[in-house]
Amino acid sequence: MTPVTSSMSRSGSDLLWVPLKKTSDIDVSKPLRNLIASTYSSSDAPIQMGDKLKEFQKLRQGAIRTSERGEAAAQAIAK
Repeated sequence: MTPVTSSMSRSGSDLLWVPLKKTSDIDVSKPLRNLIASTYSSSDAPIQMGDKLKEFQKLRQGAIRTSERGEAAAQAIAK
């Protein structure tokens, strides 16, 4: 089996380039609610998760908007 080498290996550093992927703003609350309810809930004890899913959706939307603004936004997330 022949090892895979990059064109950069001769200079002493091996790098793997991965293209950036853009995400879209979608509502993940309903699919997550259905998955959690079908997996962990019963008719006797339904799981209350509305507030946590809203918080998750809000954080996700903030991350999407921030990622679109560039380096300054990335530094704001890191803080």
